[in-house]
Amino acid sequence: MAKEESSRIAAPQGVTQPRRRPEVAPATFGFVERAERWNSRACMIGFFALLIVELVANRGLLDMLGFRIGAGLPFEI
Repeated sequence: MAKEESSRIAAPQGVTQPRRRPEVAPATFGFVERAERWNSRACMIGFFALLIVELVANRGLLDMLGFRIGAGLPFEI
C-alpha cells in the first residue's frame, strides 16, 4: 500500500497504531537495483564475448559444443 493510503485507513476497533514507525535499513541483497544493474552488465559482457568467440572461431556456440545444427527436423511430414 502507498504511504498516503495506509494513513487514511482506520484501524479496526481495539487495535492501536504503533507509537513510532520502524526504521528499516535499505536492502543490499536480492532483487535490488544495484544487483540488477551488475547482472545486466555481466550479461552484456558475456553476450559480446560470445559474439567475439563465434567471430574468431567462425563457428556457432552450439556447433563448438558438438550439437548437430542446421540439419532440420529428424522426422518426415
